[in-house]
Amino acid sequence: SELAAPGVDTYSTAMGGGYGYITGTSASSPHVAGVAALLIASGLTSSVDVRHRLRDSAEDLGAAGWDSQFGKGMVNASLAINFSEPPDQSAPTTTVSLNGTLGNFDWYGSDVEVTLTAVDNPGGDGVAEIRYSLDGGGIWQLYTSPFIISTEGSNLLLARSWDNAGNDEGPPAFKTVKIDKTMPNPTTLVVRTGTMGNNGWYVSNVVVDMWTTDNPGGSGVDRVEYSLNGGGSWQTYSPFLTITADGYHTVLARAWDNAGNVEEPAVSLTFKLDQTPPTLTETTVPAAMKRQQSGTMINVSYNGTAADPVSGLDGPTNTVLIDEYGVFSQDLGSGLSGTVSVEAWCQGNDQDGRSYIFRLTARDLAGNEGVVDGITTILHH
Repeated sequence: SELAAPGVDTYSTAMGGGYGYITGTSASSPHVAGVAALLIASGLTSSVDVRHRLRDSAEDLGAAGWDSQFGKGMVNASLAINFSEPPDQSAPTTTVSLNGTLGNFDWYGSDVEVTLTAVDNPGGDGVAEIRYSLDGGGIWQLYTSPFIISTEGSNLLLARSWDNAGNDEGPPAFKTVKIDKTMPNPTTLVVRTGTMGNNGWYVSNVVVDMWTTDNPGGSGVDRVEYSLNGGGSWQTYSPFLTITADGYHTVLARAWDNAGNVEEPAVSLTFKLDQTPPTLTETTVPAAMKRQQSGTMINVSYNGTAADPVSGLDGPTNTVLIDEYGVFSQDLGSGLSGTVSVEAWCQGNDQDGRSYIFRLTARDLAGNEGVVDGITTILHH
């Protein structure tokens, strides 16, 4: 209940005729309604104001203040009509609202629009003005409409309101407005490890590293990203990035700060990698020649091919003839094909025939060397 009114042993008309004593809300309600009518007649037209006046002017009963038995107390017509509202001694409350591009950890990546609102306490005299300070309370400016904070870094915003009774909000409402509109410093993108071959080609796995810092007073680096497909897709970098595939590679890297600023344009690192030796085919030297008379010479033909699809072949290829007996080793010069005259006889009890190795060699532009052996055997007569 909100109020109490006389309603016990009230002398009133009774059911079936005559008079009697009744107790209940039907007996007390007319007292409250009558006082409400007097208040309306005195000039209070708002039902909310009438309700507040009835409660504020009631005689407190029972426990101090409101209680479940008597509410705010016994309704009192005289006090209600002649009631003087107590002075407003409560300050308004100010709310700060921020609007901008919000990143991580309450950092904004744009200018921030500030809106201040204030409400007075219920029954108060109303808000008179709102003021704000951006210098720690040294100067308080009158708030009339939303304003912009554009200074990068941490900005302390204080705001307070006054009501029409002169009550000053204190301590003031405050917000730390953190702004970072500057992208991080350029990312450092380097080859950390890799074996350099010839002509600028790497001949081992290439390990790439990347890092950066944020601008002074900024929000700090959130992450570094890299792309291996020209920026089509980006992945968050975690040390380290290892490239194993042969070919030409371009790594793009960019950094994000906690305010959502991204490094533009991305930095790039280009390198080339060839870990694969040239491919050499087996020679077409016959596996065996027919039997030959000891002491004779015989012409043997050899043939081979070389290819390198990555860095390409570097200069001439080479063939070396190696005698099975170790009697001689002959450099046949550049090229992978030709004809050479060799001894046809065998030594001692060699029943398997005399073998010659044609060792074909090719190098690529990265410095990788490919080797293949072709063998021909001249049978003993």
